[in-house]
Amino acid sequence: MVHSWRSPPLRQAIASLFRSRYVATIACKRLRNVLRTYAAIVRCARMGFSTVNVNAFSPQPHTELYGQLVASGRIVLDDPYFYSLFTFQDQGRWHTSYNERFADWQLSVLVKFGVVLFLLTSFACRPWRLVQVMVEPFQRRSHSKLGKYLRAMRMDYLRTLRARRVRSGESPS
Repeated sequence: MVHSWRSPPLRQAIASLFRSRYVATIACKRLRNVLRTYAAIVRCARMGFSTVNVNAFSPQPHTELYGQLVASGRIVLDDPYFYSLFTFQDQGRWHTSYNERFADWQLSVLVKFGVVLFLLTSFACRPWRLVQVMVEPFQRRSHSKLGKYLRAMRMDYLRTLRARRVRSGESPS
């Protein structure tokens, strides 16, 4: 039996897939486009998305924009550029802006604000999620991306603490 995409079970499965994650890329030429992206992020949080990935735009090799940026000298083929290809999703570092309207620090702030906006809206609409996220680092398994991140931070902190104790001669516990 072949199901049409309009059949209720398949439609619900597709809707739940799209409800769970959303990727927002700050690749806009103007501030009004960034504000539209923020509006989409807020809608996702209100709809119940579990996570939103907010990233800075990174021109990838063999694309038209990449060719234009190399030709104009905005992209220099060196180690920092190639490293940035793998770290454009890293929220802990400054993002490289390829837009003449936004400096690197401005783009980084815009991206981080998008993440904070999603979390604040999500927790305001569903306060129990905040409790779940705060409890997850202390459980064996984390179910949300943020919970996994917080759990990993907690585990890294505990490993560092144990290593310091060993170096100072205390017995690890």
